[in-house]
Amino acid sequence: MGVSSQHHREVVRSDRRWLIGWLAVFVTTIGLMFATVVVYRATGPHPEMRAFMRRVKHEVRWLIPFLKGKPNRRPI
Repeated sequence: MGVSSQHHREVVRSDRRWLIGWLAVFVTTIGLMFATVVVYRATGPHPEMRAFMRRVKHEVRWLIPFLKGKPNRRPI
């Protein structure tokens, strides 16, 4: 009625492969992000990128409920 030891070993091997694969993708992604930041900072100021990021931040604030309100509204 129980699980065979062969099946148990196969499941453990499969789980390890998935874990190693997931960790490899995660570490690679973090490394690529770090490399991108290093290249971005090394290549100098990017005024177009700063303007783009300001526009994105402004637009994203509309997605968060109750964050975007009248600029000088005082709480009651």
